[in-house]
Amino acid sequence: TTYWARNEESVRATFEALREEGCDAIVAVMHGGTEYAPRRWKDQERMAAWAIRQGADLVIGHHPHVVQGMDVLDGVSVVYSLGNFAFGGNKDVRAAHALIARAELHFGADGEYLGHRLNLIPVAPSGEKDFNNYQPVFLGGAEADKAIALAQRDTPFPLSPFAEGEGAWQPFVPAVGRGE
Repeated sequence: TTYWARNEESVRATFEALREEGCDAIVAVMHGGTEYAPRRWKDQERMAAWAIRQGADLVIGHHPHVVQGMDVLDGVSVVYSLGNFAFGGNKDVRAAHALIARAELHFGADGEYLGHRLNLIPVAPSGEKDFNNYQPVFLGGAEADKAIALAQRDTPFPLSPFAEGEGAWQPFVPAVGRGE
């Protein structure tokens, strides 16, 4: 959050350079939010909205170390926090659930970005519950449902449920325009 706030023009120039180089889609990654807060905060929303105005087609957030929800704003999915995947910051597991966001980007025959679909895949940052062995594992069953429920509590629309062996495929989000 601090870097973006202090270097907005530099970040804006990066978006412009990507567009000038002919990027067909831009995925923005934002680092912000309150650690271990179960819900997003206003600065995360402002950062995501700003990235969308600059031309981001997908926004993925991290930093809070826990799963937070998502939005779809102007044809752009925003995932506010995926939680910890492989986290070496402490030996104890403080948050047992996380998500992988697998993005499937769709393009027309002419290379035009048409939209995307996200698959939220539940994981745990450790294969051990009592200590962090730094070996993430895929989750299934009730534990996978808990990971999706963590995202749902901070999402204003119903998320697609987890399906064993598939993940939680969210509906296709069509592109609706770019830039400011």
